[in-house]
Amino acid sequence: MSKPVQHTNVTGMVRSLSDDKDFVEAFEKQLSQRQLVKALAALRAKASMSQQEVAKSLHCTQAKVSKLESGHDAEARFGDLVSYTEAVGHEMLLFLVPKGQSLVGAVKMHAMFIHRLLHQMVETVGNDDKITEGVARFLEEASCNLTDIVSSAFGALPPLPKPDRPTLRVEPPPEEKEDEAPPRRRRGAKPPAPVGLT
Repeated sequence: MSKPVQHTNVTGMVRSLSDDKDFVEAFEKQLSQRQLVKALAALRAKASMSQQEVAKSLHCTQAKVSKLESGHDAEARFGDLVSYTEAVGHEMLLFLVPKGQSLVGAVKMHAMFIHRLLHQMVETVGNDDKITEGVARFLEEASCNLTDIVSSAFGALPPLPKPDRPTLRVEPPPEEKEDEAPPRRRRGAKPPAPVGLT
């Protein structure tokens, strides 16, 4: 009897069980169109709320909440998304980015966002020594965590190819010929005055 295969997600399971490439692509497209509404349903579950409780908070029917959670992202009204997010104890943060933004651009954008938040935090300190101490500890911790994140990504890179030649070359200084050696001064003798000075 063969050992059952374990899958970490539904997409992986569908890819391994189906030989129909068109079906797999259609399935993945369907999932990609439901990222936001799936996240909302996950937040509701995390808040230990039923659809009925969310509906009561939104002053709507449970059927409307169910329709929102089972629909596509593009079908959801923005106002409903904001209200639902607040009902489950969260708030919506919206990023507007250039179409086709690269991964490098996304990382830079988030880095600037972190930069802005850290400076906002520092500005709230005022003259309170305890808050200053707390913020200083947090900044130290954040610095370590961010360094670890970048180091982890760097460590996951494949090894860099070795250069064809050494990147550092050490050359000895040229040997001085006897006739080019500077004249030696006698002990106690004054150095010659610079030209043009008396």
